[in-house]
Amino acid sequence: MKKNKVFILLLLVSNYLSAQMPDNIYQLCNKLDNKVPSIMSQHNVPGAFITLLKNEEVVYQHHFGYSDFENKVPVTGQTGFNIGSISKTFTAWGIMKLIEQGKIGIDSSASKYLTRWQFPKSKYDVDRVTIRKILSHTAGLSVHGYPGWNKVKKLPTIEESLSGKPKKSTKVKLITEPGVAFKYSGGGYTVLQLIIEEVTGDTFEHFMDTAIIAPIGMKNSSFTINDRILSQSSFEHNRKGKKIPFEYFAAKAAAGFHTCPDDMIKFIQTHFSILNQNLNDSTIISESSIKEMMTVVPRINNKTPTGLGYFRFKNNNGYSWGHGGANSGWMAQIAINPENDTGLVVLTNSFSGYKLMNFVFNEWDKLQIE
Repeated sequence: MKKNKVFILLLLVSNYLSAQMPDNIYQLCNKLDNKVPSIMSQHNVPGAFITLLKNEEVVYQHHFGYSDFENKVPVTGQTGFNIGSISKTFTAWGIMKLIEQGKIGIDSSASKYLTRWQFPKSKYDVDRVTIRKILSHTAGLSVHGYPGWNKVKKLPTIEESLSGKPKKSTKVKLITEPGVAFKYSGGGYTVLQLIIEEVTGDTFEHFMDTAIIAPIGMKNSSFTINDRILSQSSFEHNRKGKKIPFEYFAAKAAAGFHTCPDDMIKFIQTHFSILNQNLNDSTIISESSIKEMMTVVPRINNKTPTGLGYFRFKNNNGYSWGHGGANSGWMAQIAINPENDTGLVVLTNSFSGYKLMNFVFNEWDKLQIE
């Protein structure tokens, strides 16, 4: 009898929520519920999380599949996911915080803040490599992305990574004229990782935890991969859906952030809260900083519209801003549309998760919300 009462209560709650939800959102939610499991099965994605927000309100969230398929451990709000290059967006928040504090000049040369490592000699002027250009991938720096390491004890230092040591790393250097064209560079964000340590006298991980992550209220997220973070993490999987060893990153600012569904909801909510002036700007970063990050950086080659830690996507509702993330066992996507004040988060624990991400993003893109 008790089970029947619980079922009836859940049904009443579901019916109430459906009645409050606009038809187009309700239809999208139904479509995701029905289509996502089959896409996951087809493309070997053991687990995923999807949420849709309108301003600070969650209008849809669903935890799909398993963090541990073999033992049928489900994905929950606290399940850990690496988010790959979305790490750069968080790093950009950290840099903007230091800019607001006057510790970094956004149009200052990066070399001004470097003592532990210097850019190698180049035929181009390294002094023209500014913080703004690094944030927007227009600095002309090398190293698109980074591999992970299976043993944390063998991680190189930031300086070793920037210098291309050991062999698994690639040297960061100036290879094109700064400010002329877009050239995606994870290496540039490793330079920012070092700059944060240089100007704060703190570790990158601790600074990010205390200046950005904790104030947002992200309790199960960190650039520090310790036993607490690992205990809640999903396994990671290759294209075939097979478990692969956990990977650590020396280039944490570019690729090493570990988070969970509940915390990513808080991040998007905080984003809107600051823009809506519902949050004290001084606690994290200001409204003006977020708006600057979501402004296209002008240059000669403007084929890839980029802001500072965000990319701009043309879609059916004007433009959205966001970032994708891809590491060996993970795929993730965030997007924020200022035109209709909606946000999207997709997390997956498989390198084949891009098919799912594309489907969800395209369906969200079609959504018209007044």
